[in-house]
Amino acid sequence: MKITINNLYDLEKGLLAIGDYTFPMKTALIIQRNILAIKTEMKVIEELKNKIVNKYIDEDKTQLLIKQEGQTNSIAILEGKVDEFQKAYMELMNEEVSIEVQKIYLSIFEGLTIKPNTLCNITPILENEGVK
Repeated sequence: MKITINNLYDLEKGLLAIGDYTFPMKTALIIQRNILAIKTEMKVIEELKNKIVNKYIDEDKTQLLIKQEGQTNSIAILEGKVDEFQKAYMELMNEEVSIEVQKIYLSIFEGLTIKPNTLCNITPILENEGVK
């Protein structure tokens, strides 16, 4: 399947959210294989993201953020490079990748409660008919 990197993040989030549910063996195996396939692809994507971040990060200001405010998940971008960084980052997130994932049937969720956001996240791999 072809999917944007941004949507792949959502799909991973959705699959991880349903990963703790109990399913028949065949369905659980499909979900597990999909999660592993996505995690493999995410390693490559994280490397690409890191290249972009490393190109535009202001190391000194970032260290200051960490030291003064404890913001370990924040970075400071070099002055005058914010627009360039955002453009490069968004181009990456909108890039399409091909990934081998199996579809799962919507009927497997019958009788389960699932959050609408989780359902939205896994929509790219849902099929409407039958039972797997």
